[in-house]
Amino acid sequence: MRLTQEWAALHRDEHRRNWIRAREDAPLERIAPLPSIDAVEFAAHLRRVVAVQVVGEHRLRVAFDDGLGGEIDASDWAWRGVFEPLRDPTYFARVELDRELGTIRWPNGADVAPETLHSWVAEAPERQSA
Repeated sequence: MRLTQEWAALHRDEHRRNWIRAREDAPLERIAPLPSIDAVEFAAHLRRVVAVQVVGEHRLRVAFDDGLGGEIDASDWAWRGVFEPLRDPTYFARVELDRELGTIRWPNGADVAPETLHSWVAEAPERQSA
């Protein structure tokens, strides 16, 4: 997703010009496609959650397969949609490790992408090795 967003931002002006051209029924300009990524290179950037522990009300400690670990404070999450039940700290504490997907999930199917969790921990000032 991040790669797609970066590509769209990089070609924003071209997209705007093509939007105008399309509205005028003019031929569209060619826009360079997303660069291809080798599957091995792509897989090397994926991280998996290998452990999760509830350490407080709306706080989790997570560990990743690359050795990174740290806490996530979810107290300021927007509790909407599938995340609404997680507003209740008791329900939030029912988090579990989904070994198949390499992330965390709750009984109602709510989950967070492991890449997102990894970036939150990596960017946190109190990060640590697992």
